[in-house]
Amino acid sequence: MGCKGIGNRTEDGALHRDGQGISLDGYLEDCARFVIWFRSIVPQTQKLVSYAQGYNCHVELQAETTESEIIQVFLTLI
Repeated sequence: MGCKGIGNRTEDGALHRDGQGISLDGYLEDCARFVIWFRSIVPQTQKLVSYAQGYNCHVELQAETTESEIIQVFLTLI
C-alpha cells in the first residue's frame, strides 16, 4: 500500500496477513497522521497501539491522541 504523505512524500505500508497489524515505513510526521486517521475509523472498543520497529516504545491510541503526542514519544528514540 502506498499513500500520499506531506508534500510530495509517499508512505509505504502493509496490512499484516492476520489482520492484527499495519507496518508503516516513512517520515514520522506522515506515519503519525496515518495512525490518527486509522484510529478515527476503528471503533473505540478496539484497542490500538502504535509502536517502534524494535518494540522498544509505544503509544496507546485513544480518540484524543494527537499527532504531536505520537511524534514526541518516538523522538525520544533518536
